[in-house]
Amino acid sequence: MKHRINSLLLVIVLIFGINRSYGQESTSLLWEISGKGLAKPSYLYGTIHMLCPEDFEIKEKTKRAFERSTKLVLEINFSDTAELKALQRSAVGDKKISEQLTAEQLNKLELILKENQMTLAQVDQFSGMTLMSLLIMKSLPCPQQKYYEFEFMRMAKQAGHSMGGLETVNEQIGAMNQSFSLTDIIVQYGNIAEYRSFFNKMVAAYKAESYVAIGEMVRDRRYMTAQAEQLMLTDRNHQWIERMPVMMQRESVFFAVGAGHLGGPEGVINLLKKEGYTVKPVNQ
Repeated sequence: MKHRINSLLLVIVLIFGINRSYGQESTSLLWEISGKGLAKPSYLYGTIHMLCPEDFEIKEKTKRAFERSTKLVLEINFSDTAELKALQRSAVGDKKISEQLTAEQLNKLELILKENQMTLAQVDQFSGMTLMSLLIMKSLPCPQQKYYEFEFMRMAKQAGHSMGGLETVNEQIGAMNQSFSLTDIIVQYGNIAEYRSFFNKMVAAYKAESYVAIGEMVRDRRYMTAQAEQLMLTDRNHQWIERMPVMMQRESVFFAVGAGHLGGPEGVINLLKKEGYTVKPVNQ
């Protein structure tokens, strides 16, 4: 049960690696960071976080970059026991879901849950973010999913890499709670068939390493408002840029974050360039 909750929460704290892209032509999910006095290059990899097993792949170029690095840094350090406990605490809401909705909203939610073989009693104690993660997971056409974060952690442990995070669970959950209300969740994820079609297109773009196409696709305001984009993407990107340099000065770091954080004028790639780093795609 604990592993199931951790998997659910991994979805909600990482699924929103989605944003706009502005004219970048490269189709690569892996980028090399060098210059500005770095003794060794570091790497930036964009994940989609969750895929069906048949779609999941870590390419050889990514494995080579991982082997060259000595530290894995995810959005959150899931190897930290304190962070995992904070993640588990966030699974449960302060109030029951049923106590926060109108009769009409509750009826709509029960219909959505029934369509996904769930009941209100099963989710009533959960937080809105956990409910969202359940609905997203149900939209995938496979009963079991694979996660890049878990696989990179396994690889890091095997290679003896240290691990770290760009932010804390509380920081990320705080941004989410400001970005998505229960009403938003019911409206945005109520049509599972529609979201499944949307997600399948995103998977195809991801497999083609077209983070630009992903960015264009997910500008759809059905799933992310302008406020959510500011809180979940722009603000966090700037915060990460403040924290990445000291890590890279110490050693070669493999950063793995949501692919949508990479592109655009406020994306991590452009922000790193503004700081004076050389950031180039790795295609081989």
